[in-house]
Amino acid sequence: MLEDNVSDINSQLSQETSTNSPSQSNYKKRAQKSSVWPHFDLDTPDHPREPVCKKCKDVFSTSSGVSTLRRHLKGHQIVAPAIRQTTLHFPRTDPHNDEEQKIRNDKLITWIIIDQQPFTVVDN
Repeated sequence: MLEDNVSDINSQLSQETSTNSPSQSNYKKRAQKSSVWPHFDLDTPDHPREPVCKKCKDVFSTSSGVSTLRRHLKGHQIVAPAIRQTTLHFPRTDPHNDEEQKIRNDKLITWIIIDQQPFTVVDN
């Protein structure tokens, strides 16, 4: 009975992994996040799910990275700038003045040495 359940689960897993390869299911998600994708088609009838250059009709593998596609666009003198993550700049506000911080640091060092605490305690 247990062996039958295990074999059923294994067969289901093998069917799921064969029909949903990660490169095919995640490719559309990746296609929405880069500035190179407006220059490539992913739904051509001859090459489904494969990037095809709109300008020269070159076909790329589904495992081709965005940098490869960006390099291809450079050959066409098309610049697809990388999308940069926004950096937040918060003003620094120290909760303690310098003298109080020195006292706190000294007590922390003393605690680590006397109790033989690992340095990772401070990080956590």
